Amino acid sequence: MLIKGVTYSGRLPFHQSCRSVILTPPLSYLMHTTHLLRPLFSSSLPLSPSPSNQDQPRPNSRWPKSYPPSQANIIFISPDWSDLEATVAWLRANPKIAEGIAERQSNVVRKGYLSEASEVCYWRSLVRGWSSVVRIDEQEWGSWDDEGSRGLRWEEFSLTQKAWH
Repeated sequence: MLIKGVTYSGRLPFHQSCRSVILTPPLSYLMHTTHLLRPLFSSSLPLSPSPSNQDQPRPNSRWPKSYPPSQANIIFISPDWSDLEATVAWLRANPKIAEGIAERQSNVVRKGYLSEASEVCYWRSLVRGWSSVVRIDEQEWGSWDDEGSRGLRWEEFSLTQKAWH
């Protein structure tokens, strides 16, 4: 199990699928996977007192709910990262909870948004969208119909690795 901190929003979906415990201040951005987050706020953990308790993350209008460790899939720490070390120590002292958080995060993304089926659906949609706007030089390539032309469906190309019949 890895413990990762996230500071750059573009990397979040990849960290979510890595079976890692993600430690980050409450996110101030939205992505297509942020609605899948079930945060556990570090302020609800039995940590040693932090020098900046007033900066502890608490549920707010953007993240109104803190989930219990048995349901959480990410941990929101203090915006100034002051409780990072104490949170990591708590996770190391509670490895089963840490494993559960990492597993839930990975499952919600890998078995849903980034599953093999959804990835195939994405690529198929991308290729179909591209094919609806691309202009083919039929003198060079032939037409893209099923009547003996050199055009080929993606699925057939990916299975045979041949560019045309």
